[in-house]
Amino acid sequence: MKIRGIAQAISEAIKQEMERNDRIVVLGEDVTYWGAVFGFTMGLFEKFDRKRVFDTPIAEQTFYGNGSRGRTFIEIS
Repeated sequence: MKIRGIAQAISEAIKQEMERNDRIVVLGEDVTYWGAVFGFTMGLFEKFDRKRVFDTPIAEQTFYGNGSRGRTFIEIS
């Protein structure tokens, strides 16, 4: 796969890590269907399902608290 930009590189890195480690989850605003603001999570919801990729309310404290245990990618734009 030819990487065409930083957003695509980040997206590919997240996908590879999620394939490697099934304990990694992604949470953030609009990360499921929209792929977040820059598209970092595009396609992850379809590949990994709701158990590992889910939207949060617009409240940064929520995902910081949930992600503080590690192995969580938190997308904030």
